[in-house]
Amino acid sequence: MRKVILFLFALVISYNTSYCQSNTKTGKGKQDSLSVAGQKLHRQYFLREKAKLQGEWYDLHTSEVFFGFVGDSIYYFRHKEWYKYSISNDTMSIYYPDGIFKWRYRVQGDTLIDVDVRDIYVRYRRNR
Repeated sequence: MRKVILFLFALVISYNTSYCQSNTKTGKGKQDSLSVAGQKLHRQYFLREKAKLQGEWYDLHTSEVFFGFVGDSIYYFRHKEWYKYSISNDTMSIYYPDGIFKWRYRVQGDTLIDVDVRDIYVRYRRNR
């Protein structure tokens, strides 16, 4: 009986050791769980930032409604055109047919600030 228990114990130890080594070699295990967690955090950040942008924004200097965000698209009122956008950290990438425009921005309440050019846009409220 003692030999059977020792054999089973040795079998379990060797299986766990080979499993851990194969996961280390293939890059699975901790790295997979960390990348999934990182993807979830990035997705949560994107959804939170995207929610801040939704709605129509007007140019503070011209008082003209300039653009609006709906879902993952931006609409330019003057040109009557829709374009996709994405967010990474403080940078928005807008996908135009002729290329990608990267724009550093910051949202403070109902104010959208172009960090580089210092243009200021204010959220348009229809009940003003």
